[in-house]
Amino acid sequence: MIEYLGHVYGLTSVMITASHLDESWQGIKIRLSKSDRKKAFKDYVESFPEHDFKGLSVTVDYFEGSVSRLFPVIAARNNIHIVKELNAEMSGDYKQFPSQSPDPTIPKNLDNIIKAMKGEKNDSRLGVAFDGDGDRHVFIFRHKGEVRAIDPVLLIAISAMHYKCQEGYFVLDPFVVPAENAIRSTHNKMVRAKRGRPNMIKKILELKKEGKKVLKGMEGSYHGYDSDGFDDGIRQTLEFCTYLKDIDIEEAQEKIGCNNTLEMRVRCENNNLLTRAFLELEKLGGNPDTFDGIWVKNSFIARKSSREDAVSFLFYGKDPEKEIGKDLEKEMKRVRDAISPVYPELARNLEEEFKVMQKYKKRFYW
Repeated sequence: MIEYLGHVYGLTSVMITASHLDESWQGIKIRLSKSDRKKAFKDYVESFPEHDFKGLSVTVDYFEGSVSRLFPVIAARNNIHIVKELNAEMSGDYKQFPSQSPDPTIPKNLDNIIKAMKGEKNDSRLGVAFDGDGDRHVFIFRHKGEVRAIDPVLLIAISAMHYKCQEGYFVLDPFVVPAENAIRSTHNKMVRAKRGRPNMIKKILELKKEGKKVLKGMEGSYHGYDSDGFDDGIRQTLEFCTYLKDIDIEEAQEKIGCNNTLEMRVRCENNNLLTRAFLELEKLGGNPDTFDGIWVKNSFIARKSSREDAVSFLFYGKDPEKEIGKDLEKEMKRVRDAISPVYPELARNLEEEFKVMQKYKKRFYW
């Protein structure tokens, strides 16, 4: 909301937030100007296209974030019925947060909303988990009697099917590029951007300036962007609701060309050894893509975090038996064996984290 109001009105606003992170990352976002706060709030709510979703039932986890004050108002305007709200009270006390951090991208943090949707009196077709400041959003989808979360790669494949034959552009960071096949199969185009909000917005606005039609932007961190570069989780949720009834999970997975994706953050505290490890990883792909990290097609993506001592890995592939991780484990071991001689601690951490995420993927995700 602050981004929208600052862009449209230059409204004076202050947000104290660590986003999805813990209190050690607490910071202040400030916009300075003069405007009518009440009018701006009203205009923000009215800026959303109105739809009649005919009483669509949803469950929402706000993680005690600011979206808890906004989403109910906008949902009511669009005839969305909120069956259950989780963590809707804003205590302002980090120690009272419902989890280690208000971050729905951590799989274990989805346990509460998935359990709520599986409750006897809960008929929600859709669940939405927002992070602390409402830009990250994870969708939980009820399909054929199962309730599971949709990862960013699958989300883009579903979106591409909705925007079929529009010859528009999807702007993706490295951890969503496995959706490339789905995008091309729907006669749209993919443009890559380096991970990070400023990079995504810059690329979207560059394409618009060139007169190109931008359909959507997406990061593997569950930041979704509209055609104007706004990463507003509420806006993304309403867009998703417009094509909810037409979602075909199996067809989307088929268009991706892989039915297994597994992303994880792995501890890494020695940058010198990491540099050597990445040199070894580059040898695995023959001629890997190093635009932002390392991308070995149909195998894995690896990228050093710019914010913390960690490396993000994404393994992906196709497993005929659809057993989560069976096919991907071979790729993980290939990566582990390549880096083990130069950075054994990272190799061990990778294998441990892979096993943990493998269990969560099987429990919580499509």
